[in-house]
Formats: sequence, structure tokens, C-alpha cells
Amino acid sequence: MIRSTILIISLLSGIPGVAMSGEPPKPDSALAADTLHNEKNELIVLPVVFYSPETGLAVGVYPALLFRVAPGCRPSSISLPVYYTTKKQFAVNLEFGITLPENRHNFSGNIYFEKWPNVFYGIGSDASADNTDDYTSRNAGFFLGYKRRFFKSFYLGIDCLLFNREYLEYPDSGRFITGDIRGSEAGRLTAPGISIVWDDRDNIIYPGKGYYAALSVGFYGDNFGGDYAFEKYAIDLRKYLTLRSPEALSAQAAAVFIDGDPPFWGMPRIGDYIRGHKPMRFIDRNLLAFQLEYRIHPIWKRFGLALFAGTGAVGDKISTFAPDYFKFAAGFGIRYLFLAGENLNIRLDFGIGGESTEIYLEAGEAF
Repeated sequence: MIRSTILIISLLSGIPGVAMSGEPPKPDSALAADTLHNEKNELIVLPVVFYSPETGLAVGVYPALLFRVAPGCRPSSISLPVYYTTKKQFAVNLEFGITLPENRHNFSGNIYFEKWPNVFYGIGSDASADNTDDYTSRNAGFFLGYKRRFFKSFYLGIDCLLFNREYLEYPDSGRFITGDIRGSEAGRLTAPGISIVWDDRDNIIYPGKGYYAALSVGFYGDNFGGDYAFEKYAIDLRKYLTLRSPEALSAQAAAVFIDGDPPFWGMPRIGDYIRGHKPMRFIDRNLLAFQLEYRIHPIWKRFGLALFAGTGAVGDKISTFAPDYFKFAAGFGIRYLFLAGENLNIRLDFGIGGESTEIYLEAGEAF
């Protein structure tokens, strides 16, 4: 039996965008231990309305199906968000994470196509918000991954990525025309990858205790049909603590290192980790990010509250990072317990950075 629920239309400042950038999705949360046993199929349908100067008025729908392949199996999910704007821009993205019986095998994927505007601020922590280039690109690609559990909490994985970018609109002068920016021309990224994961969280959707540690490596190169050759190393470390009921504390430290010369749209971004910064605002070859989140749930009936703060830095070399590289952001969020059987929250977060306030409406926790 499938239960369908329509949530209220909400006003957003933009689209959360791992897929929008051609980056592979963050490590799939469907690998952890699961303490819940809801066997129903649950369908979430999330209508979205937002406005930005680049897109004009935009509307979209975010349907997501949460299910289990077999009784007692960890939850799997499939989603298909679609967005369209009054400036004839669009984005469609099929995402899935499937865990097979006995939780030994996990398949994840992300297949997308979009025509979408963005802003290039420059590269590095000192990039100026007063010197920007607006552009619209047509992007298409996919990420496919497989992970296998070998021990109770240990997983090994392989994956592959393909991303293709074409520019439809860009400035008629400045950095894009002169070719000073690597990635200002059409191009393709291709990469096989490997990953190692340790995950002993008590719950994959709303962790209350445990650790999550992941190391992934992507090998980008022309040997696989791509236009750029580099290697990307990503580390994601998380710790979850239950304080006193109903309070919980979560912490994350993340790092991304690139060896080689990627296009600017293949670089790590502070906004992908720290809520409160625009996605493309601070980018470079290397990234460090740290964040804490304090959750109280419930406070009243199905409603809860979250307080979070974080800082991140990007730079050409980790050895040259300075204190003023780090960009701070903090904020608060409202949680609504949407699926009690799965402990799944709908979250509305307000992140406040040094230059902007970003709004996020999503199912599930930020990390």
C-alpha cells in the first residue's frame, strides 16, 4: 500500500544542487544499520515554488518513494524532482538508492538533464562578489555506484561518473571570453571511482549514535573519454551522540583534495557542505569543512528544532590555508516528523552566511 501526501508549497531561494553541478552525490545514507522496521511503501510529493533574479519564477515537484525490497531490509528510495522556470529553464533528476535483502548489496545512482543559470564569482577564498559572470549551461550526466558489505559495518564500493556541459549563454566580455578560466568552454568529465566506508550508525534516516567514515577517490581523465585529467580524494567523517531525550548532537568534518587541473565546475564548494553560502560562491581545488548540529525532536507534537553552525575554507593548497580563508555560517531549522515509522523529518532550514541567507526545504537531515 502506498500513502501519498502533498506538503504545503514553500518559497525557496534556490535549488539544492549536487546534481546541478555535475558532482557525484554525497555518500549514500542507505548503507547504515537501521533500527526501524516500517514495511509500508511511502510516497512523498513535495511541490516547490521559488524565485531568483537568474531564473525568475520557478515551479517544481519533488516526488520520492521510500520502500524496502524485503522485510527487515534497510530502506531504499527513488526520487524524480522536476523544475521549470518562466525563463524557459528546466531541470530533471532521477535519483535512487536500492539496498538488497540481507543488506549486503547497495546500488545508488543519479541521472539528470538540465538547462540552468548560474553565477561564476571566481576561484579561491578571496573571490569578490562584485566581479561575477552570469551564464546558462546545458548539463547532462549520470553517477552510478555499487557498494558491498563485507563485515557488520565495513563496505567497499566502485562507481562511475559521466558529466557533459555546453554553454548556451555567457558574458560577451571578461574572463569567459579570454579563456582565463579553465572550464569556460564546453567539456566532459568521466571518472571511475572507489570508496571505503565504515558505518555503525544506529539509524540511517535520523542517527542518534554511532560513526560514519568514508573515503572516496575519483580518477578523472582522457583515458575514459573526458576532457580533463585529475584525481579527486574526498573524506567524510561524522559522529552522532544522543544527549538526553529528545536532544541529539551531530558533528561532521569533511575534506576534498584535487591533484591535477580540473575545470571550475569540477571543484569542491563550501556551499555543498555549509548551509548559508551560495553553492558557487567559494570554490577551489581543496576544501576543509566542519559543522555541528544540535537537534531537539520533538518539542511539540510532530515538530522539532535544530540549531547548526559551521565553517569551511577553500584554497589552491592546503599548506597555504590561513584563518581568514574560513567562512562561517550558522542558522536554525524547523523539523516536522513526516513518517513516524521511519523517523523521517521534513526540514526547513535557514542558513545565514556572511553575504546571504539561504533557505533549504528537504526530506531527511542535512547529514
